[in-house]
Amino acid sequence: MIKDTGTKGMGNYVYIQTEDGYRWRYQHMTKGSVTVKVGDTVKKGQVLGYMGNTGNSTGRHLHLDVSKSGRHSGGYYVSSQDRTYFDPKTWLKAGNGSGSTSTAPAPSTTTKTGNYTVKADVNVRAGAGTSYAKIKYAQFTSNAKSQIMKIKGKAVNYFPKGMTITITKVSADGKWGYCPSGWVSMNYLTR
Repeated sequence: MIKDTGTKGMGNYVYIQTEDGYRWRYQHMTKGSVTVKVGDTVKKGQVLGYMGNTGNSTGRHLHLDVSKSGRHSGGYYVSSQDRTYFDPKTWLKAGNGSGSTSTAPAPSTTTKTGNYTVKADVNVRAGAGTSYAKIKYAQFTSNAKSQIMKIKGKAVNYFPKGMTITITKVSADGKWGYCPSGWVSMNYLTR
C-alpha cells in the first residue's frame, strides 16, 4: 500500500509499506512523474514514476531502499533505531520487484542493531569491508578501551573475545555492523 509521496530530501518519491512490514522507498523521481497516490495498492510491474534528479540528488538516478523494523505497532512495523536495510537485488534478481513477500529474506539476529558479544578477536575497520583501514586502539572510544584493558590487561588494536559492543547500524548486505569505534564483521559477534 502506498503510505506517502512527496518532495523532501528524497525529492519526488513513493513509499510503499507491505503487509509484512517491509518498507520500499523509490526516491528522486522526476517532478510530476509519480503515477500513484497515498492509499493505492500496487501490483508487480506497475509503473510508479520515472527516475529523476529531485531532492538531495547530484544526478539523474533512482534511489531504492528496502528496510524493516523489529518493532510492531498497529499492524505495521514502525521506524526505530533497529531498522534493518536489505539489498533490493534479493527481490529484483528473483523477478519480484513488487515488494511481495514470496522471496523476502527474514531478518536474522545477525543483521539487527543492538548489543552483541565479540565471540572471536576482531579487527575494527573505518568502513564496512576488509578493504578499509584498521582502526587502532588510540581511536577507540573510552568505553572500548576500558573493556579491552579489563579483558587483555594491555592496549590491543582489535576487539578481543568477550567484549560487549552496541551495533547502531548494519551494512546493506548485513555483513558489517557499526559501533561507535568503527565497523566490525557480524560473523565475529553473537547476541
